[in-house]
Amino acid sequence: MDLIVDEIKTFNQGLEPVGVPYWLTSKERRQTQRAGTVIVAFKSEKEANTIIRHSISIAGLRLKAEKMLWTPRTSQCSRNIKCCKAFKCRLYAEEHSLKQHKCGAYKSTELCQYIKARCFNCGGKHTADSKDYETYLTIRNIRKES
Repeated sequence: MDLIVDEIKTFNQGLEPVGVPYWLTSKERRQTQRAGTVIVAFKSEKEANTIIRHSISIAGLRLKAEKMLWTPRTSQCSRNIKCCKAFKCRLYAEEHSLKQHKCGAYKSTELCQYIKARCFNCGGKHTADSKDYETYLTIRNIRKES
Protein backbone atom coordinates (compact mmCIF):
# COMPACT_ATOMS: atom_id res chain seq x y z
CA MET A 1 0.00 0.00 0.00
CA ASP A 2 3.02 2.29 0.33
CA LEU A 3 3.26 2.21 -3.47
CA ILE A 4 -0.25 3.65 -3.76
CA VAL A 5 0.60 6.50 -1.38
CA ASP A 6 3.81 7.23 -3.34
CA GLU A 7 1.91 7.17 -6.66
CA ILE A 8 -0.73 9.56 -5.37
CA LYS A 9 1.85 12.01 -4.03
CA THR A 10 4.02 11.82 -7.18
CA PHE A 11 1.41 11.98 -9.94
CA ASN A 12 -1.41 13.97 -8.30
CA GLN A 13 -0.07 17.39 -7.45
CA GLY A 14 -1.21 18.80 -4.12
CA LEU A 15 -2.88 15.64 -2.83
CA GLU A 16 -1.87 14.37 0.58
CA PRO A 17 -3.23 10.94 1.61
CA VAL A 18 -3.39 10.32 5.35
CA GLY A 19 -3.27 7.01 7.19
CA VAL A 20 -2.71 3.67 5.51
CA PRO A 21 -4.83 2.77 2.45
CA TYR A 22 -6.55 -0.63 2.64
CA TRP A 23 -8.42 -3.05 0.39
CA LEU A 24 -12.20 -3.13 0.74
CA THR A 25 -12.33 -6.87 -0.01
CA SER A 26 -10.48 -9.77 1.61
CA LYS A 27 -7.27 -11.23 0.20
CA GLU A 28 -9.09 -14.46 -0.72
CA ARG A 29 -11.80 -12.63 -2.64
CA ARG A 30 -9.26 -10.48 -4.50
CA GLN A 31 -7.66 -13.63 -5.93
CA THR A 32 -10.70 -14.11 -8.18
CA GLN A 33 -11.37 -10.44 -8.99
CA ARG A 34 -10.20 -8.54 -12.04
CA ALA A 35 -10.43 -5.23 -10.20
CA GLY A 36 -10.73 -4.13 -6.59
CA THR A 37 -11.44 -1.17 -4.38
CA VAL A 38 -8.86 0.54 -2.20
CA ILE A 39 -9.92 2.94 0.55
CA VAL A 40 -7.74 6.07 0.80
CA ALA A 41 -8.31 8.98 3.19
CA PHE A 42 -7.22 12.52 2.37
CA LYS A 43 -6.15 15.48 4.45
CA SER A 44 -9.22 17.57 3.68
CA GLU A 45 -12.71 17.19 2.34
CA LYS A 46 -11.77 19.65 -0.41
CA GLU A 47 -9.03 17.28 -1.68
CA ALA A 48 -11.40 14.32 -1.57
CA ASN A 49 -14.11 16.21 -3.48
CA THR A 50 -11.60 17.27 -6.15
CA ILE A 51 -10.65 13.63 -6.73
CA ILE A 52 -14.29 12.56 -6.80
CA ARG A 53 -15.11 15.20 -9.44
CA HIS A 54 -12.04 14.74 -11.66
CA SER A 55 -10.42 11.29 -11.00
CA ILE A 56 -7.01 10.25 -9.68
CA SER A 57 -3.86 8.93 -11.35
CA ILE A 58 -2.34 5.71 -9.97
CA ALA A 59 0.06 3.38 -11.83
CA GLY A 60 -0.41 5.33 -15.05
CA LEU A 61 -4.19 4.91 -14.99
CA ARG A 62 -6.86 7.58 -14.49
CA LEU A 63 -9.17 6.06 -11.91
CA LYS A 64 -12.65 7.00 -10.77
CA ALA A 65 -13.08 7.84 -7.08
CA GLU A 66 -16.21 7.74 -4.96
CA LYS A 67 -17.03 8.89 -1.47
CA MET A 68 -17.22 5.94 0.87
CA LEU A 69 -20.59 5.78 2.54
CA TRP A 70 -20.01 4.56 6.05
CA THR A 71 -22.95 2.90 7.73
CA PRO A 72 -22.41 1.82 11.29
CA ARG A 73 -23.29 -1.72 12.28
CA THR A 74 -26.66 -2.33 13.81
CA SER A 75 -25.94 -2.80 17.46
CA GLN A 76 -27.60 -3.28 20.78
CA CYS A 77 -26.95 -0.98 23.71
CA SER A 78 -24.08 -2.37 25.72
CA ARG A 79 -24.69 0.13 28.52
CA ASN A 80 -21.49 2.06 28.16
CA ILE A 81 -20.78 4.99 30.47
CA LYS A 82 -22.94 7.39 28.44
CA CYS A 83 -26.10 5.23 28.57
CA CYS A 84 -28.63 6.29 31.21
CA LYS A 85 -31.51 3.99 30.27
CA ALA A 86 -32.72 1.22 32.56
CA PHE A 87 -31.16 -2.17 31.87
CA LYS A 88 -33.53 -4.28 29.73
CA CYS A 89 -33.33 -7.97 28.95
CA ARG A 90 -32.95 -8.61 25.20
CA LEU A 91 -35.20 -11.69 25.46
CA TYR A 92 -38.39 -10.22 26.86
CA ALA A 93 -37.77 -6.56 27.66
CA GLU A 94 -38.01 -6.74 31.46
CA GLU A 95 -35.78 -4.53 33.59
CA HIS A 96 -33.06 -7.00 34.53
CA SER A 97 -29.78 -8.26 33.17
CA LEU A 98 -29.92 -11.06 30.65
CA LYS A 99 -27.43 -13.00 32.78
CA GLN A 100 -29.97 -13.21 35.60
CA HIS A 101 -31.76 -15.99 33.70
CA LYS A 102 -31.22 -19.22 35.64
CA CYS A 103 -32.03 -21.39 32.60
CA GLY A 104 -28.95 -20.33 30.65
CA ALA A 105 -30.95 -18.70 27.84
CA TYR A 106 -28.44 -15.85 27.80
CA LYS A 107 -25.71 -18.25 26.60
CA SER A 108 -27.81 -19.93 23.93
CA THR A 109 -29.27 -18.96 20.59
CA GLU A 110 -32.39 -20.91 21.59
CA LEU A 111 -35.06 -19.30 23.76
CA CYS A 112 -36.10 -20.88 27.03
CA GLN A 113 -39.47 -22.62 26.64
CA TYR A 114 -40.90 -20.52 29.50
CA ILE A 115 -40.07 -17.16 27.95
CA LYS A 116 -42.36 -15.29 25.57
CA ALA A 117 -40.05 -13.16 23.47
CA ARG A 118 -40.66 -9.41 23.43
CA CYS A 119 -38.48 -6.80 21.73
CA PHE A 120 -37.57 -3.81 23.90
CA ASN A 121 -37.20 -1.65 20.76
CA CYS A 122 -40.61 -2.12 19.15
CA GLY A 123 -42.56 -4.43 21.50
CA GLY A 124 -42.78 -7.13 18.80
CA LYS A 125 -42.86 -10.88 19.51
CA HIS A 126 -39.15 -11.44 18.88
CA THR A 127 -35.92 -10.84 20.79
CA ALA A 128 -34.29 -7.42 20.47
CA ASP A 129 -31.33 -8.92 18.60
CA SER A 130 -33.36 -11.16 16.26
CA LYS A 131 -32.09 -11.39 12.68
CA ASP A 132 -35.76 -11.49 11.61
CA TYR A 133 -36.45 -8.10 13.23
CA GLU A 134 -37.91 -5.78 10.55
CA THR A 135 -35.65 -2.84 11.43
CA TYR A 136 -32.54 -5.05 11.28
CA LEU A 137 -33.57 -6.41 7.87
CA THR A 138 -34.27 -2.90 6.52
CA ILE A 139 -30.85 -1.63 7.60
CA ARG A 140 -29.15 -4.71 6.11
CA ASN A 141 -30.95 -4.23 2.77
CA ILE A 142 -30.00 -0.54 2.62
CA ARG A 143 -26.35 -1.51 3.13
CA LYS A 144 -26.51 -4.08 0.34
CA GLU A 145 -27.87 -1.47 -2.08
CA SER A 146 -25.21 1.13 -1.30
